Amino acid sequence: MDYPKMTENQKIFYDGLDEAFEACSNDKHRVLNALSLYRNYILVNRKSKQALAYKQLTEKEVLEVINDYTLPY
Repeated sequence: MDYPKMTENQKIFYDGLDEAFEACSNDKHRVLNALSLYRNYILVNRKSKQALAYKQLTEKEVLEVINDYTLPY
């Protein structure tokens, strides 16, 4: 995957968001449902590498990832 300028934790978060987005591929509200699905995954799987990466990101870094990912949509 070709990442914009991101930290390692942002890349991990981005990959998880990508998986959630693919899971919602046939959904009319794809972006919102993918974000919700990913948020729930992080809350439930607190010891996953995505959740640990998320905990180390600032709010600004999280928003950068979300903006970079969802910009085409």
